[in-house]
Parts: sequence; structure tokens; C-alpha cells
Amino acid sequence: MARVQAHFSAVTALSLSPDGWTLLSAGRDKVAVLWDLRKYAQLATVPIHEAVEGAHPLLAQTVRGLRTVWALLPRQEQGVRPRNAVPDR
Repeated sequence: MARVQAHFSAVTALSLSPDGWTLLSAGRDKVAVLWDLRKYAQLATVPIHEAVEGAHPLLAQTVRGLRTVWALLPRQEQGVRPRNAVPDR
């Protein structure tokens, strides 16, 4: 077990990469942090413009292969479908 100590406010979103070795933490302090779970080390800190309440890993194909990209959900968007969303079938 490790302790996330890079945030100044409540952590409201945690998300693992598909390979299980990278963690994204985000929260009300408007900062997203990437963690290397093998080394228990902070990889990057990214300032964001809104408090985050959810995060989802997405796979993206790039020239160098598959990469993980995270979709961050601001607080006001939790549970709200975008206007242009395709209806569920």
C-alpha cells in the first residue's frame, strides 16, 4: 500500500492504466498527477483548469504504438451526457 501525497485538497478521482502500472490521481486542487506504481514515484504533475470528479483511461494509437490517454470529468459533468452523445442501444 502506498500513500498519494502530491495533492493539496481532496483526491476525487483515481484511475489505473490498462497495464496496471500507471495511476492517475486528480482532485479538487485542480492538479492531475501520474504515478509509476513499480517505483512508487511521481512521473508528472499537470495543472488543470477545473476540479475533477472522475477519470477514465482510454487507449490511443500513435506512431510509436498504443498510449494511454485519460479523460478527466469536471465536477459539473459527472452523470451528465453530452448533447451530441450517441443514444444507448
